[in-house]
Amino acid sequence: MPNERSNRAATSIDYHVGEKLREFRRAQQLSLTELASQLGLSHQQLQKYETARNRISAGMLYSLSKALAVPMEEFFSGLGPDGADDSNPLGMARSRCVHVINNTNSLGNLALMGKILRVVASEGSMTVQPASD
Repeated sequence: MPNERSNRAATSIDYHVGEKLREFRRAQQLSLTELASQLGLSHQQLQKYETARNRISAGMLYSLSKALAVPMEEFFSGLGPDGADDSNPLGMARSRCVHVINNTNSLGNLALMGKILRVVASEGSMTVQPASD
């Protein structure tokens, strides 16, 4: 039987949209509670949208767009053609790690991802070096 959790797990795009939601909310100096109240949600639910613990439906994305006076396409700005967040290497690395964490039980993989995030954070950028032959 297929694992339904993995089929419904958040994608890198879900994480990107959640980060954009947080960015837009903070830019307007709205608290989680204030925006959630406008939308008829709990602040906990809105926080789950921002962290991609819960995926945002099309209808909710439309409501968020109206409440924040932000065009819907702005939630997707910075995504490359493959859906990766090209504008923020550290955010992209975090999003991918969280996705793997949510879909793996391997402590070895988790430890490796932690090391990678520390390196990326310390360098402030992520560059990929070609493999040497």
